[in-house]
Amino acid sequence: MVKTGNRHGEARPDPEEIKSQGRLQGLRRDLVSPEQYFGLLSSRKKNVTTLSKQRELLDEIFDEEKKCRSKESKVPLEGVSFKFLQRLHKFVRDTDGRSFRSITTGDVWRDYLRPLTSQDCSSVAKTLIAKSKSHKLFHKGKGLVGPANIFVSHTWGGSFDELVMSLMRIEASQDFADIKEKRYWIDIVSVNQYHDHNFYDTLETTIAQIRRTVCIICPWKDPEILKRSWCLWEIFCSIEASPEVDVDFVMSLKQEEKLKEELMKDLRNSYSHRVWTYLSKIDSEKAVATFPRDERYIKEKIQNGPGFATINSLVTSCLKNLIAELIHDMIPDLKKENNFRAQINSFRLLKDLDRLVTDPFKSTASADVLTNSQKKEDLDELIRLTGTALTAIRSLRRREYIRNQRQASIQRYRKKKSKK
Repeated sequence: MVKTGNRHGEARPDPEEIKSQGRLQGLRRDLVSPEQYFGLLSSRKKNVTTLSKQRELLDEIFDEEKKCRSKESKVPLEGVSFKFLQRLHKFVRDTDGRSFRSITTGDVWRDYLRPLTSQDCSSVAKTLIAKSKSHKLFHKGKGLVGPANIFVSHTWGGSFDELVMSLMRIEASQDFADIKEKRYWIDIVSVNQYHDHNFYDTLETTIAQIRRTVCIICPWKDPEILKRSWCLWEIFCSIEASPEVDVDFVMSLKQEEKLKEELMKDLRNSYSHRVWTYLSKIDSEKAVATFPRDERYIKEKIQNGPGFATINSLVTSCLKNLIAELIHDMIPDLKKENNFRAQINSFRLLKDLDRLVTDPFKSTASADVLTNSQKKEDLDELIRLTGTALTAIRSLRRREYIRNQRQASIQRYRKKKSKK
């Protein structure tokens, strides 16, 4: 704020700042404590009017505080542990009167984290460090915060449950085993929301320091992250960052099981790109943002940088890897079923996705190999002879058709003979 001087040359607060502080004091007098606010949330149907008024007060306090504060030039680097996210997840689930799966990440900020930080106007990460006994969520909070080593790209409109469940997969994943103490950079906890931040110029540097980006895929059929400009900006910054940053796409176990179920239907019944078609509807140029100026700036930077085609290509490549990994996870089940059509279809899909390195059904000494060894030998032989997977598949299908026809003829002959 601009300061004015008195007749002795001493600086004094700007009159507008004094007025703003007076308004804030008046608003805070009518604001209930966080515990009382959470009580309203747990019985929201009985307290609709009171809860609505309290939300309006929090909105006004937030807007007034933001006016009084200068823009922060650097993006904070603090991240939180999964233990804190689990604690927050349980608290929201036990407190809120709504269906848990309908609660978005934005709801968690507005209804849970904002009431807890509105007094000091600090980020959740800073509050964890400074006031570990102010609420049970922040108990022994200092040990739950540290330098972030995983940057999480997600949408505020996405399910908070899906976000936490997706990060749970990371906790158990061997792909992230090299990160011993994982600290997640998530904007609702790492960033002080009461300040504006210069994300345009500093986000790339922040991501480069964190060195790992994960993008939350939800729902699997139509991922929200691929339709939001800010999420694409985070992917863009991950591409441009130096040193190089690893980019991973992750989803919750529930989403993965749904995807596997649909993928298995495709492979068992007919060869189609139905599942891949759902996932590959990527057009970064059509992504939107809440504020038009953000959308314009981000699209201009992408267009003048790597281009929309590069962003689309990177995301598509990551999604191809995801599908390929799922297919390889499903191979033991396909072998046990001895479903040759599904095996061929998975083989073809891997080929079409350019993710076929070797024959995924190669025989081993394990117990789950194909029971019909002749079919396996045919496949190996044809691949060796033709050198191309598609030719092998076509030849194999012809040979299997002839074999089936011959077998059917034998059955018809035996039936006739038995009648005589």
